Amino acid sequence: MTVADGAPSEISDIFSILGNRRRVLLIRYLSLFERQKEVEVRHLARVLGGIETGTPPRNVVRDDYESVYNGLLQTHLPTLDERGVIEYDEQHKTVTVTTQIERYMVLAAISRFVVSAQSFK
Repeated sequence: MTVADGAPSEISDIFSILGNRRRVLLIRYLSLFERQKEVEVRHLARVLGGIETGTPPRNVVRDDYESVYNGLLQTHLPTLDERGVIEYDEQHKTVTVTTQIERYMVLAAISRFVVSAQSFK
């Protein structure tokens, strides 16, 4: 792909997606599922809430759960759906894992490696 083919906007999209910790956590978690697997947003909110607070998902307090749940519904899931990383069914509050998730998982791993390599300088 050349710059004329739209690479800068694609790169901008990638940085936009991977520049948010919650989206990276979501991508990493969803990459564990089979492709075309449907996952409920409630489940995702519990798991991410647990990761963010360092507690088991079943012990996430209501305020933390609601914060994650609302953030997913209002921002993160629509963003990832628009970019084709997932398929988000707003009506049923489910996420379907697509093959694009693999691409972003690899990019997230590379970016994590680059950031950690920078800390050794």
